[in-house]
Amino acid sequence: IGQEVNSAYYQAINLESDNKGIIVDKNMETSCKNVYAAGDIVSKDLYQVVTATSEGAKAAFEIIKKHRNEAK
Repeated sequence: IGQEVNSAYYQAINLESDNKGIIVDKNMETSCKNVYAAGDIVSKDLYQVVTATSEGAKAAFEIIKKHRNEAK
């Protein structure tokens, strides 16, 4: 908190971003299919541990759900 975002490492893989971080959809998926982001790297208004853990759980759930659907 209080530091500037270092975007060089995710800009190299062309993830859509703004001046706050990586842009994700409601499932925490980035502009690159099957790549998810959560926590302080995500562009949002509220940066707290509770929001980061919630985003991580949501991303994990979506990845598991997608994997199960592909396995059918």
